[in-house]
Amino acid sequence: MAKAEGPVEYTRTLDEARAFVCTLQLKPNTFKRGSFLAELELELRSGDQNGGNLTLPYPAVAPDPARLVDLAVAYFDRFGSKAACFEDLQPYVKKLAGDKEAARAFVARLAFVAKLAPETTENSGGIRNLHKQINIRKFERFLGLHDDLNAAEAIKLVDVLWAEYIKALPYGTCNLDKPTSTPPQLYLTSPLNSTTRLGSRGDGASIRRRLRDPGGAPHLGPVSPIRKHRGRPPGAGRDTA
Repeated sequence: MAKAEGPVEYTRTLDEARAFVCTLQLKPNTFKRGSFLAELELELRSGDQNGGNLTLPYPAVAPDPARLVDLAVAYFDRFGSKAACFEDLQPYVKKLAGDKEAARAFVARLAFVAKLAPETTENSGGIRNLHKQINIRKFERFLGLHDDLNAAEAIKLVDVLWAEYIKALPYGTCNLDKPTSTPPQLYLTSPLNSTTRLGSRGDGASIRRRLRDPGGAPHLGPVSPIRKHRGRPPGAGRDTA
């Protein structure tokens, strides 16, 4: 009888913990991230079989990956416009990197949620939407969705990111000393990293040429007057050879 009661008590305790977290979320200041991160952490630790993250004398239950993903999407829906959202969610979605199909489905859900956000012409609203798009791009790279691109696909990605960078320039100025100090420049991280990765395979030269001469793609639009570097990303024209 005692053995049968263990899992029941464990489940009851876990349910109580979930209910407690929910009460915290219903309190004022619901835009504070702590209680929503606690919900994700609780679900992650409840299935930890190895480290005793939950100090309960009962067997751990199997984690529910689908529930974690649902909570991560809900968290992004609420806090996706915050720069910290990407770092917040990394521990809870990192296992998706081992399943490209699941990773793509997760990113697609984030994109769908971002599109549901109302469009706005106000500067603050535009920046919030911009941060959501940047966080989505970060998740694409973090989950390995850029890893298997060939040179042609990577060039296409660079063109897309460069176009997004140009479009984002009205929301910030460029500072060469701080390459990720403004939202627009965050778009430059992925193409420059793609250059490094493809360069190790011997096919990064075409990416570097595109970064040096993005005007080769006519759909990229005019060069922003904010930059005086002939339309080039920071450091793109600084040959060391």
